[in-house]
Amino acid sequence: MPKERVCANSETVALELMLATGASRQDACVMGRQNIKGDVIYYRRGKTGQDTELPLAYMPYLVAEIVQLPPSTSVFLTHGKGRAYTVESFGNWFGDQCSAAGLPDRCRAHGLRKHGATELAEAGANEFQIMAFLAHKSTREALRYVRTAQRRKLASDALALARTKNVSNLSDWLDKYTVQVTESKVK
Repeated sequence: MPKERVCANSETVALELMLATGASRQDACVMGRQNIKGDVIYYRRGKTGQDTELPLAYMPYLVAEIVQLPPSTSVFLTHGKGRAYTVESFGNWFGDQCSAAGLPDRCRAHGLRKHGATELAEAGANEFQIMAFLAHKSTREALRYVRTAQRRKLASDALALARTKNVSNLSDWLDKYTVQVTESKVK
């Protein structure tokens, strides 16, 4: 169990819940202890009706947050006097937290789903695995993540084939702050 986290707070619970499960705003808002069955967290995706079960063993940071929540907590994400968020109020609150943390305006809750899918694709997951993680009905959307990850890897592999010369001092070379004067050839 990770020891960096000291106490559960709404921001961290929201972040870990959405990162670990790939849940959307509408799904994360209603998730609670009732979604934990043995050693898995289970939920039915509101948009697609697809079920997903994810092993808690791969979610140490989320588990560390959940165990710190009061046992009487029915849902993981609450505001005010323990009331659950609506989808809209959660999205607004999450956006406010991102802004308060100094993140760019484009950082929103849905980006965590995209990040999870991208991370899986870059680790070599196929479209069926990503589809299961995101609780999608088809592989269409998941395939986009796989193709993007494969293109990055293919481009890197292609360069490795063509450019066999190793630049051993690359980081020293890139760290130079010398400004080079360039001459314009346009007259």
